[in-house]
Amino acid sequence: MPNEFGDQDDISKEVDVHICVFPHLPNILVVDLRNNIPSSRLLSSSEIFDAEFFEKVEQSFKQSLYAKSPYPFLHMMNVPIIVYEMTREMGLSSILKRLHLNSDGQEPQVAITIIHGDLLSLSESQLTDAFTSMFSDEVDTDAVSDIIHEINDLISKEKEIIHRIGQQELLGALQNKSSNFFTIWDSQS
Repeated sequence: MPNEFGDQDDISKEVDVHICVFPHLPNILVVDLRNNIPSSRLLSSSEIFDAEFFEKVEQSFKQSLYAKSPYPFLHMMNVPIIVYEMTREMGLSSILKRLHLNSDGQEPQVAITIIHGDLLSLSESQLTDAFTSMFSDEVDTDAVSDIIHEINDLISKEKEIIHRIGQQELLGALQNKSSNFFTIWDSQS
């Protein structure tokens, strides 16, 4: 059977713009590969989640919340899923709007990578190999090196914040101030 979707490497090299989201950082990294010399840009969360974004989310949420349904309890149970999908879609739209990606009339191929979980446990050389493989062979290697350095720097910051949050949670648990941990017995003396 022919591979109708292409090889994973071929697909990743057809991507024009990579968006790297670091969940604990206030910025996302946008890597634009539409030229042979790639460019990167940090986009602030305040640019993405501006007043217009929140107004659209509020309006859409209100419409979803009051939507008539033959199954009102099921509808209300699905509200968290509706809100999740709505905010994800509107967030991506806001990012794309800020980047002015379709200025030449063509829609670019966009890939989004959320930098979390096991990806954070990779070594710097593994991360470098992984991100280098995403770039086309025609892309300037010095520019790629600079972008990979920037990605590794942001990953280090993400790890640092996660580590700090973990320490705060553990301290809270030891001081019996965390709802994420519990004890089997508690001395009431």
